Amino acid sequence: MKPPSNLDFNLKLAPLHLGTCCAFILCNMDKVNISVAIIPMAKDMGWSVSTAGFLQSAFFYGFALSQLPGGYLATRFGGARMLPIGVLLWSTATAVVPFVAGDPKLLFIARAMVGLGEGISPAAATDVIARTVPLKERSRAVAFVFNGFNIGSVLGLSLAPLIIENFGWRTVFYIFGGIGVLWVTWVGLGIYRRGGAT
Repeated sequence: MKPPSNLDFNLKLAPLHLGTCCAFILCNMDKVNISVAIIPMAKDMGWSVSTAGFLQSAFFYGFALSQLPGGYLATRFGGARMLPIGVLLWSTATAVVPFVAGDPKLLFIARAMVGLGEGISPAAATDVIARTVPLKERSRAVAFVFNGFNIGSVLGLSLAPLIIENFGWRTVFYIFGGIGVLWVTWVGLGIYRRGGAT
C-alpha cells in the first residue's frame, strides 16, 4: 500500500486547522466588538469616560488571569476539550452583555469572563496542534491558526459598526456570541472528535 503523502496528510488535517483558526477569528471579534459598541452604550447608559474605560479594561483582567491556568488545563485535559470550553465561556458571556449592561458591575464581570474564556485559547490551540500535527508541519500550522487573531480583528472592527448602525449595539453581542456557540457544535463537538483531536 502506498504511504500517505504530505499533501494527503495536510488535506486530512485541513478541517481541524480551519476550525481552530475560526476559533481565533471569533476570539478577536468578541474582543474588539466593545471597542465599537462602547460609544453608543455609553450614550445610552450615561457613562463617564472613566467608566467606559474601566469597563473596556475588564476583558484584560480575565485574559491575564487565565493564561497560566489555561496552559495547565490544556496539558492536563487536552486542547481539543479545553478550547470548546473556552469558546463557550466567552461566547455566552458576550451574548449576556446586553442583559447586564445596565449594571456596570455585572457588565465588568461579563467582560472579564470573555477574557477568561479567551485566555484559555492560545494554550489550548497550541496543544491541539502539538497532538495532531507532525513536527515538521507545526510551524505552518501555528502560523495559519494564529493568523485568525488578525482576521478576527479586521472582521470585528468592520462588521460591528455596520451591525450597530442598522440593528443597534445589543445585536452585535447576540450575533457574535451566537456564532461562537455554533462553533462549539461544529468544531468542538464535531470536527475535533471526527479528526481524532484529544
